[in-house]
Amino acid sequence: MKIFLIGYEDNSAEEFFSSLVENKIKKVFDIRLKPYGGGFASKRDLSYLLSAIGKIEYEYIPECAPSKELFSGMKTGSLGWSKFKSEYKKILKHRDILSLFSKKSCANACFLCYEADPDHCYRRILAEYLAKELNIPEICHL
Repeated sequence: MKIFLIGYEDNSAEEFFSSLVENKIKKVFDIRLKPYGGGFASKRDLSYLLSAIGKIEYEYIPECAPSKELFSGMKTGSLGWSKFKSEYKKILKHRDILSLFSKKSCANACFLCYEADPDHCYRRILAEYLAKELNIPEICHL
């Protein structure tokens, strides 16, 4: 079992949807703070496109996004990555994120955020947290 992650930055719609279908993703958990951007990944259109292209379910879970202040601090550089990571983990625990997921709900599911590089994206922190707590052995970035 794996936890899958995907960012759509610099991806075409074809690359994005093909990656999900090829990896047999059954559900996308949208964890973006701002899911209303333009293009194919807009929350307004994504549910329809995922279903029409790959019969993939969509769920927006805003509780998994960092606070606006924390996100802004990371983006502007006023908050270093290690501090951001520490504060975001506190948010996950405070919001009881574990109550929203189970090993079963993460099976064939993918966590969506914007950034192409998962090394400095909160979806990786969330995935590492869930993998540890739910005993899921592998994290795979698409």
